[in-house]
Amino acid sequence: MSFFNKKWIWVPIGVIMLGLAGGMVTSAQTITPSPSDTVKPTWEVHWYVMKEAAVYGDKVGLETFPFNFNYDWGKGIVYKGYKDHIGFKAYCELYIPEDGEFHFNIDTKNYDGSNLFIDGEEFCEPGYFSLSGMIGYEFLSRGLHKLELHYYDWEDEARISFKFSVPNDTLFWTTMRVWQDLLSEIESLKTS
Repeated sequence: MSFFNKKWIWVPIGVIMLGLAGGMVTSAQTITPSPSDTVKPTWEVHWYVMKEAAVYGDKVGLETFPFNFNYDWGKGIVYKGYKDHIGFKAYCELYIPEDGEFHFNIDTKNYDGSNLFIDGEEFCEPGYFSLSGMIGYEFLSRGLHKLELHYYDWEDEARISFKFSVPNDTLFWTTMRVWQDLLSEIESLKTS
Protein backbone atom coordinates (compact mmCIF):
# COMPACT_ATOMS: atom_id res chain seq x y z
CA MET A 1 0.00 0.00 0.00
CA SER A 2 1.37 3.40 -0.94
CA PHE A 3 2.05 6.00 1.76
CA PHE A 4 -0.34 8.37 0.03
CA ASN A 5 -3.19 5.83 0.26
CA LYS A 6 -2.74 5.19 4.01
CA LYS A 7 -4.48 6.84 6.88
CA TRP A 8 -1.73 9.21 7.99
CA ILE A 9 -0.69 11.77 10.52
CA TRP A 10 1.52 14.67 9.48
CA VAL A 11 2.92 17.11 12.01
CA PRO A 12 4.81 19.93 10.27
CA ILE A 13 6.19 22.36 12.85
CA GLY A 14 3.29 22.58 15.21
CA VAL A 15 0.42 22.18 12.69
CA ILE A 16 -1.51 18.94 12.94
CA MET A 17 -3.46 17.55 10.02
CA LEU A 18 -5.13 14.18 10.16
CA GLY A 19 -5.88 12.56 6.80
CA LEU A 20 -8.65 10.31 8.04
CA ALA A 21 -12.15 10.19 6.62
CA GLY A 22 -13.41 11.80 9.84
CA GLY A 23 -11.80 15.16 9.08
CA MET A 24 -9.47 17.58 10.87
CA VAL A 25 -8.14 17.19 14.42
CA THR A 26 -7.20 20.41 16.15
CA SER A 27 -5.55 19.15 19.32
CA ALA A 28 -2.53 16.89 19.79
CA GLN A 29 -4.18 15.45 22.91
CA THR A 30 -6.90 13.81 20.80
CA ILE A 31 -4.39 11.78 18.78
CA THR A 32 -3.45 8.47 20.37
CA PRO A 33 -1.25 6.53 17.96
CA SER A 34 -0.99 2.77 18.30
CA PRO A 35 2.47 1.33 19.12
CA SER A 36 2.90 0.33 15.45
CA ASP A 37 2.62 4.02 14.47
CA THR A 38 5.74 4.97 16.44
CA VAL A 39 9.27 4.02 15.41
CA LYS A 40 12.44 4.56 17.41
CA PRO A 41 15.94 4.06 16.09
CA THR A 42 18.21 1.35 17.52
CA TRP A 43 21.87 1.36 18.52
CA GLU A 44 24.46 -0.70 16.62
CA VAL A 45 26.73 -1.81 19.48
CA HIS A 46 30.37 -2.83 18.88
CA TRP A 47 31.90 -4.58 21.92
CA TYR A 48 35.61 -4.32 22.79
CA VAL A 49 38.02 -5.65 25.39
CA MET A 50 39.45 -2.70 27.34
CA LYS A 51 43.26 -2.35 27.43
CA GLU A 52 42.93 0.08 30.33
CA ALA A 53 40.28 2.49 31.55
CA ALA A 54 38.91 4.40 28.52
CA VAL A 55 41.30 2.66 26.08
CA TYR A 56 39.59 0.24 23.69
CA GLY A 57 41.36 -2.91 22.51
CA ASP A 58 40.24 -5.76 20.26
CA LYS A 59 36.67 -5.97 19.02
CA VAL A 60 34.85 -9.03 20.41
CA GLY A 61 31.30 -8.72 19.09
CA LEU A 62 28.35 -6.83 17.66
CA GLU A 63 24.71 -6.54 18.77
CA THR A 64 21.74 -4.16 18.76
CA PHE A 65 20.24 -2.19 21.68
CA PRO A 66 16.87 -0.42 21.75
CA PHE A 67 17.11 3.39 21.58
CA ASN A 68 16.29 3.96 25.28
CA PHE A 69 17.76 1.21 27.42
CA ASN A 70 18.75 0.20 30.96
CA TYR A 71 21.23 -2.64 31.47
CA ASP A 72 22.33 -3.56 34.99
CA TRP A 73 24.68 -6.55 34.95
CA GLY A 74 25.79 -6.08 38.57
CA LYS A 75 28.91 -8.22 39.17
CA GLY A 76 27.78 -10.78 36.58
CA ILE A 77 28.80 -11.38 33.00
CA VAL A 78 28.45 -8.26 30.84
CA TYR A 79 29.21 -9.72 27.42
CA LYS A 80 30.54 -13.08 26.11
CA GLY A 81 32.05 -14.18 29.42
CA TYR A 82 33.55 -10.81 30.35
CA LYS A 83 32.66 -9.42 33.78
CA ASP A 84 35.18 -6.56 33.77
CA HIS A 85 37.48 -4.77 31.29
CA ILE A 86 34.78 -4.74 28.60
CA GLY A 87 33.21 -1.83 26.75
CA PHE A 88 31.32 -0.75 23.68
CA LYS A 89 30.97 1.97 21.10
CA ALA A 90 27.37 2.32 19.93
CA TYR A 91 26.15 4.18 16.84
CA CYS A 92 22.71 5.52 15.98
CA GLU A 93 21.09 7.99 13.58
CA LEU A 94 18.27 10.14 14.91
CA TYR A 95 15.96 12.27 12.78
CA ILE A 96 14.75 15.46 14.52
CA PRO A 97 11.53 16.78 12.87
CA GLU A 98 11.88 20.32 14.24
CA ASP A 99 14.47 22.43 16.11
CA GLY A 100 14.42 22.18 19.89
CA GLU A 101 16.10 21.27 23.14
CA PHE A 102 16.28 17.58 23.93
CA HIS A 103 17.11 15.82 27.20
CA PHE A 104 19.82 13.17 27.42
CA ASN A 105 20.37 11.03 30.54
CA ILE A 106 23.20 8.49 30.72
CA ASP A 107 23.71 6.66 34.00
CA THR A 108 26.59 4.34 34.94
CA LYS A 109 28.14 2.78 38.08
CA ASN A 110 31.41 3.75 39.77
CA TYR A 111 34.47 2.43 37.90
CA ASP A 112 32.48 2.57 34.66
CA GLY A 113 32.90 5.29 32.08
CA SER A 114 30.71 6.77 29.39
CA ASN A 115 30.65 9.57 26.86
CA LEU A 116 28.17 10.72 24.24
CA PHE A 117 29.02 12.34 20.91
CA ILE A 118 26.38 14.19 18.87
CA ASP A 119 27.41 14.79 15.26
CA GLY A 120 31.02 14.20 16.29
CA GLU A 121 30.96 16.74 19.14
CA GLU A 122 31.33 15.57 22.74
CA PHE A 123 28.20 16.05 24.83
CA CYS A 124 30.38 16.83 27.86
CA GLU A 125 33.63 18.74 27.85
CA PRO A 126 36.28 17.38 25.42
CA GLY A 127 38.14 14.32 26.65
CA TYR A 128 35.76 13.84 29.58
CA PHE A 129 34.67 10.32 30.52
CA SER A 130 31.93 10.34 33.14
CA LEU A 131 32.32 7.86 35.99
CA SER A 132 28.71 8.14 37.17
CA GLY A 133 26.72 9.42 34.23
CA MET A 134 25.63 12.58 32.47
CA ILE A 135 22.40 14.53 32.40
CA GLY A 136 21.76 17.53 30.22
CA TYR A 137 19.92 19.30 27.45
CA GLU A 138 21.20 19.81 23.95
CA PHE A 139 19.76 22.00 21.20
CA LEU A 140 19.35 19.98 18.00
CA SER A 141 18.34 21.44 14.66
CA ARG A 142 15.85 19.80 12.34
CA GLY A 143 17.40 16.95 10.36
CA LEU A 144 19.44 13.79 10.75
CA HIS A 145 21.93 13.58 13.64
CA LYS A 146 24.58 10.94 14.32
CA LEU A 147 24.90 9.75 17.91
CA GLU A 148 27.83 7.79 19.26
CA LEU A 149 27.83 6.41 22.81
CA HIS A 150 30.99 5.05 24.43
CA TYR A 151 30.86 2.90 27.57
CA TYR A 152 33.29 0.74 29.50
CA ASP A 153 33.21 -1.35 32.66
CA TRP A 154 36.60 -1.46 34.30
CA GLU A 155 35.84 -3.37 37.49
CA ASP A 156 33.21 -4.18 40.12
CA GLU A 157 29.54 -3.68 39.15
CA ALA A 158 28.48 -2.82 35.59
CA ARG A 159 25.49 -0.74 34.56
CA ILE A 160 24.52 1.74 31.88
CA SER A 161 21.24 3.35 30.95
CA PHE A 162 20.43 5.78 28.17
CA LYS A 163 17.28 7.88 28.02
CA PHE A 164 16.40 10.47 25.41
CA SER A 165 13.27 12.47 26.05
CA VAL A 166 11.27 15.26 24.47
CA PRO A 167 8.34 17.29 25.83
CA ASN A 168 5.71 15.33 23.84
CA ASP A 169 7.28 11.89 23.41
CA THR A 170 4.43 10.10 21.59
CA LEU A 171 3.86 12.93 19.12
CA PHE A 172 7.62 13.16 18.43
CA TRP A 173 7.99 9.45 17.56
CA THR A 174 4.80 9.50 15.46
CA THR A 175 6.21 12.42 13.47
CA MET A 176 9.42 10.46 12.92
CA ARG A 177 7.40 7.49 11.60
CA VAL A 178 5.60 9.75 9.11
CA TRP A 179 8.88 11.23 7.86
CA GLN A 180 10.37 7.74 7.46
CA ASP A 181 7.32 6.58 5.46
CA LEU A 182 7.40 9.69 3.30
CA LEU A 183 11.12 9.36 2.56
CA SER A 184 10.64 5.67 1.68
CA GLU A 185 7.78 6.57 -0.67
CA ILE A 186 9.90 9.25 -2.39
CA GLU A 187 12.76 6.75 -2.83
CA SER A 188 10.40 4.16 -4.33
CA LEU A 189 9.00 6.78 -6.76
CA LYS A 190 12.56 7.62 -7.89
CA THR A 191 13.21 3.99 -8.80
CA SER A 192 9.85 3.52 -10.56
